[in-house]
Amino acid sequence: MNYPKKILILIISLFSMKIYAGEYKLENVPAEYMGIYVPSTYELLLNTYKSHEKAMNKIAPTHYDVLFLKKDICYSTLRFNDQYAVSKDDFEAWEFFRKGDDYYILDENNYLYRRIDKNTVDSKDYEIVEEYVLSVIFRDFLSNKKISLKNNSVNIYGTKYKVLLDPSYSDAEKALYLVNSKGVYFLIIDGLNAKIVKAERNEEFVMEYYPTDIVVQEFSLSN
Repeated sequence: MNYPKKILILIISLFSMKIYAGEYKLENVPAEYMGIYVPSTYELLLNTYKSHEKAMNKIAPTHYDVLFLKKDICYSTLRFNDQYAVSKDDFEAWEFFRKGDDYYILDENNYLYRRIDKNTVDSKDYEIVEEYVLSVIFRDFLSNKKISLKNNSVNIYGTKYKVLLDPSYSDAEKALYLVNSKGVYFLIIDGLNAKIVKAERNEEFVMEYYPTDIVVQEFSLSN
């Protein structure tokens, strides 16, 4: 490649980066509102059904999955898989307000989001959301002393699991997808009782799993 072509490509690349930065770089982000937000409707559904998948299915595609609001940019995701930046135009239509100790965002479509954490460190974003989801789903089961939460993992009778929010492991509307060194599992909650069943890979869609009849663990509020 000759130098004129290299220079032309460089100019085009820089111009494209400038356009991209202009479209997604945010101005006047209120510092006191930076952090991680989840849809209020998702929170309500998560508390009601104790199912991350069911809550996500009911808010898609009208809501942002999550909002990671930084100093000059805001990210969201497509079902906790592909991350993307919120456009400057959409952001400028947002409203910010506080109610007691809670901070809220009203988006361009009048959907409400509540802040769950003040974090602005990129590397911790997903871990904090995972921790939040676990805390809601297992809230009622923590009276059982053999179940405990630590960061984004849960220990159930000595077996440790981490949570998967990525819908690549989607099957239906099971409560949650869990993983450890031995494999992928489904958490299924039925009232005051719960069980973890083994998941098998879908042969037609290699990134999907389906539940089997193999019950790995069963537990309840008290034992």
